[in-house]
Amino acid sequence: MITDKVETVAHRFDLVSLGECLVELRREAPGQYSQSFAGDVFNTLYYASRLGLRTGFISQFGSDHFTEGLIELCKQEGIDTSICKTHHFLPNGIYMIRTDDAGQPSFSFWRRGSAATRTLSNTSLAVLSDYILSSKTFLFSAIGLAVFIDTEKLFMLLNTIKGKVQIYFDMNVRPSLWDDVADLRQYVERLAEYVDVLFVSSTDDMHVFGERTASEAIGWYRSAGYRAVVYRDGANPTRGWTAEAGLVEVPAIQNVTVVDATGAGDAFNAGFIFASEKSFAEAIRVGNICGALAVGERGGQAKTFGGGGVERQF
Repeated sequence: MITDKVETVAHRFDLVSLGECLVELRREAPGQYSQSFAGDVFNTLYYASRLGLRTGFISQFGSDHFTEGLIELCKQEGIDTSICKTHHFLPNGIYMIRTDDAGQPSFSFWRRGSAATRTLSNTSLAVLSDYILSSKTFLFSAIGLAVFIDTEKLFMLLNTIKGKVQIYFDMNVRPSLWDDVADLRQYVERLAEYVDVLFVSSTDDMHVFGERTASEAIGWYRSAGYRAVVYRDGANPTRGWTAEAGLVEVPAIQNVTVVDATGAGDAFNAGFIFASEKSFAEAIRVGNICGALAVGERGGQAKTFGGGGVERQF
């Protein structure tokens, strides 16, 4: 479907992601919190690994009493962290989450000055590019654009890997991370020449461009130069476009009980990438299934996800 541009070589990984993994503190009751780990592209690696893909993580870990558990989680899930440094003077980022009765999350973050924000500045371009080029696909998100130091280095990196690996960008908008959302719009415009597949939700698009229809949004991304667009719209059909497939519309999974919507888009991304060698519409369908399965449990990573639970619905 979208693999014809990638050179036929032996790859160490199927998916490598650049981002952060934060310490998650989830409110279970007044004054009571459970602790785990999560982050948008990290969640995608988690789901992709559970689907059988070989995954690698580009980030930096802090030095605090959470680090051991984070590294152990990566080992358990088969997520390679060989490129990840541990910064001995900076902490891991932390966020707190609570969900309402409809399963919609709200967040509070303490990530400024965390080790992960130094990932680009503390890793050489050569090391980063070599690691990514050992993979079939590369994923990053707008959260990284917002929190990383030395963001311009990312564009140097994209220029190095362009045409050699499939590049996916998730326009995961967190308005509180941007002093001026117009800065993100400029990034979105610049990224069009590098990105092979854009993931965007209706909410993401609204935050950056205001109210407009799915057709208007997809038309804008096409005119900006994106090669493929996947537009998620909650319980409404998922729409997409490529020059080869044209416009497609895939129904959302129905009768889904939403316990926690956190990470639904991350699971979708994993499912889409997992099925990316199939047709464009089929990759979206598998993404929809994975997203629907993810919302049935609390947290950014559904613990029962993977194996037969997904495959039975393929």
